[in-house]
Amino acid sequence: RRMSASDSTPTPPRDPAPAQPPALWRNLSFHVLWFSTFASGVGDRLIMNAALPMLGYPIDPREGDVEAASIQAGIQFFFFLPYMLWSPVAGFLADRLPRKWVMFTADEVRGLIVLWAVTLLPAGLTAVPEDHHWKVWGLILAVGVMAATFVPAKLSVVPNVVGLKLLP
Repeated sequence: RRMSASDSTPTPPRDPAPAQPPALWRNLSFHVLWFSTFASGVGDRLIMNAALPMLGYPIDPREGDVEAASIQAGIQFFFFLPYMLWSPVAGFLADRLPRKWVMFTADEVRGLIVLWAVTLLPAGLTAVPEDHHWKVWGLILAVGVMAATFVPAKLSVVPNVVGLKLLP
């Protein structure tokens, strides 16, 4: 049936234009994500620095301990190894589970790892006995696994938090 001018029905309202995301400096979710990432990174580095004396790293660099470089290299190795091995699995989890909870859980487990680290250093000692160094290496590895879990979830949530229009 054709409509005459007098028999016109109102046209349905158009969909409103998609809301423009707020400017990045006003985006509270972005600031929370940024602060969370900052705190996680600082915590990781503090844990890695705390592991140095636990493994016998010399406090006075003039002592010339030949193992100092290998201790630093070992800490870096055990922290970044999970990025190569675990990140694909963590990315899979971040795609299938709520990313906010993946990030939250990774950070909370890191906190529990730090609490566990306190028990590694016996009272009165400045370093963990050599036969228990494996525990410190395991601690660094566990922190690396949680960091490698946090990063894929964080990277995949950025477009949702920032908005696609603000990304290059």
